[in-house]
Amino acid sequence: MSDPLARLIRDADAAARPGRPLADGLADRVRRKAQRRTRTRAAGVAASALLLMGLGGWWLLGTAPGNTQIASPGEPKPPAVTPTAADPAELRAEIGRLESEIRTRGAAVDALLACEKNRARLAVLQRELDRPDPLEELRGQIAGVADVALESAERRCGSGVVSTACAAGYKRIVDLFPQTPAADTARQRLNEIETSPGDMS
Repeated sequence: MSDPLARLIRDADAAARPGRPLADGLADRVRRKAQRRTRTRAAGVAASALLLMGLGGWWLLGTAPGNTQIASPGEPKPPAVTPTAADPAELRAEIGRLESEIRTRGAAVDALLACEKNRARLAVLQRELDRPDPLEELRGQIAGVADVALESAERRCGSGVVSTACAAGYKRIVDLFPQTPAADTARQRLNEIETSPGDMS
């Protein structure tokens, strides 16, 4: 019994056709093409390097590619343009001006805050002033009581009645409520009683 693997190999060899012969000079053509590609690549790199060097030179000289001027013989060359460095004195002056402006604005803000604080304090004091005085309230209540006592004495005595009881009532109003309008009226009634020609009964 034959080996299946060996049989398959023999069948494949029998079915295979002879390979296509290589063309004459193929290897030389491939080698020349590769050399041409390498030379083209090198030339492109060299051209790019030259372009970059030229642009770098224009940038260092401060001259744009379109503004290049060729000096004629005998003409003086224009001075090279160099970047201007900032003057330290001017920088210090600018810093001083900014610091002064900051201080001025800060002082204005502080003044506004102080003004608002004073305004709030004045509002509190005004509310305190608008509140009624407790002493005034007490005086008003005392004057009201004195008015009631005077009305009672007037009703008891009546008009033109002179009596000891009436004098005592008016005197009590003067003694208890001396600083009231009712006390002033009571004093007036006492003077009338004292100057009355009739006797007090």
